[in-house]
Amino acid sequence: MTLTPRAPLRILVLVLLAGGAAPAFATPAAPAGDSTEALAWARRVVGLRRHVVEAREASAARRPSAPALAERAFVEARGLAGEPGMLDDEGFRTLFLQAQAEYERFHGGVAGIPMRGGEVGELRDDAFDALASGARLPEPASALAAPVASLPAVRSALAYPADAARSIATQASRLRGMIGDPAGLERRGRGYFRLIDRELERRGLPRELRYVPVIESGLNPRAVSSAGAAGLWQLMPATGAQFGLDAAGRHDPARSTVAACRLLERLGEMFDGDWQLALAAYNWGPARVQSLVARERRRLGRAPTYWDVSRHMPAETRAYVPRFIAVAEAMGG
Repeated sequence: MTLTPRAPLRILVLVLLAGGAAPAFATPAAPAGDSTEALAWARRVVGLRRHVVEAREASAARRPSAPALAERAFVEARGLAGEPGMLDDEGFRTLFLQAQAEYERFHGGVAGIPMRGGEVGELRDDAFDALASGARLPEPASALAAPVASLPAVRSALAYPADAARSIATQASRLRGMIGDPAGLERRGRGYFRLIDRELERRGLPRELRYVPVIESGLNPRAVSSAGAAGLWQLMPATGAQFGLDAAGRHDPARSTVAACRLLERLGEMFDGDWQLALAAYNWGPARVQSLVARERRRLGRAPTYWDVSRHMPAETRAYVPRFIAVAEAMGG
């Protein structure tokens, strides 16, 4: 997970942030308190994903615990859905619908959320066939039947404290000044983004992770770094091998996207939904970040954030998350 050769990478990434987007980078994405709040919700989303997986596996195996596990997952989903903006987040919608489908498999119909185009096809199984058809059993006498409001998105991957604004602005200023604009790359990479968004949504991962291959390779599946990282996601040979990829697979957009999203899913769980630590681990290696986090946890007496530990990381990793945020803001987050 290293960057592509220095000069080409600068050209590719500088293109992203040219144009009129500069003023937006001087302002933090969220107030100082929002970073902690967003991280707390992200950890709950990771827990919900585990609950949904356990419920589906128990259902497939016809275990007696399946109804209770399905109810647990849906109760957690409903609790999260009432928080600001969760239902506008495509990854969370996927998790919510999976939890709803499992609940309805055992407990009958509930007042859920309207399904959007494409969600049925992405999530279809026997439970979703019934959910999508509009078929409903009698509503259970339960608080679960209450309607859920749709509110703005929570984006833990992009939240940062006010004192980190200078770091974001520094990355943004270094990436300005070249020709092109973010919209141009978005248009050129439309096919790749569709592929990436579909896999992120399928796994319930934050949509913002679509920008990882932007800062890794400039959306160039042929990119190769001096260290041997290759493809859209700049996967190293050993990392690719963990997911069954040979050299050709690391260059293949579809196969490498599945592998990279599986890796990001693991990293998200490893760091309890702190996607900024997960991104640092993607760049620097999970063992190094885990060791640093453990050391700082002992020193601080609490779970550290990326911003607590970044000063102890190499320069490339210290710049990685601010650069990710800058690119995501420039391209619409």
